[in-house]
Amino acid sequence: MPFLVSAFSVPKRDAKASENQDAVWPRLVRAKNDEPCAGRAEVASKQGRVFVGVADGATEGVLAGEWANITLKSLSKTAVDIHTSDDVTPQLNEAVQTWERFKRLRSVNGTKPLTALPAWLEDEAVARGAFATACVVWFSDNGEWIGAAIGDSCVFHLRQDELIEAWPLSNSSEFNNSPYLVSSEAACNVDLAKHIKTCRNHWEREDHFYFATDALACWILKQHENQASPWTKLASFDAIAAPDEFSAFVESLRESGEIRNDDTTLVHVTFIPNTQ
Repeated sequence: MPFLVSAFSVPKRDAKASENQDAVWPRLVRAKNDEPCAGRAEVASKQGRVFVGVADGATEGVLAGEWANITLKSLSKTAVDIHTSDDVTPQLNEAVQTWERFKRLRSVNGTKPLTALPAWLEDEAVARGAFATACVVWFSDNGEWIGAAIGDSCVFHLRQDELIEAWPLSNSSEFNNSPYLVSSEAACNVDLAKHIKTCRNHWEREDHFYFATDALACWILKQHENQASPWTKLASFDAIAAPDEFSAFVESLRESGEIRNDDTTLVHVTFIPNTQ
């Protein structure tokens, strides 16, 4: 069964789109001429499943957006059926190896500047590594979905406008300024498996899934807790919504103080019935 994936992402206020440190898989959101970013695609299952996810590169790490993309790409290659965090850890370790290759190539190519930092400071920053949260789901053709998450990026599962599951966080009070982050440096990933959460549930053809990075995810849960349903507004961000519409929506929430000024990403997943 094909899946329709629509993605929207905006950077912090006054930042360029190219400075957005969030990432989406499939890679539908790419900075172009620093215009608002959005993308959509019909995604067919491969080997009986479709992989979708978001990652949030942490501001304290250099090249955090690149690391967020590497993390999602590595997780997308997970071949085994996910039962526990131990089934996810090998792919995150592979992401670390990819980062190591990136650093070696950078040295071979003469340390070509990758940031606006002075060369000596960039060297130190790259050596310290990058950090990210991630929330990903494998949708199986048999109606099962399996999730893996690190940190506070979230997915929301809706059926007939009713929230079936908010995961890995289910209450706005669970958000804080220090979520666990997966690092590009192996030495920083102490007890990594203990911080990976997994989940299993089932989807139906009419269901909707919304992935969100932390600022928007926290707002969604606050709205739900206050019985001010956010779902009608989120449903408007579909395959025909313009990128400017999402940008204006996020900016209005920032202006009213309802969300933090942070890179903000939403991914909307629906299912396309087979017509054969």
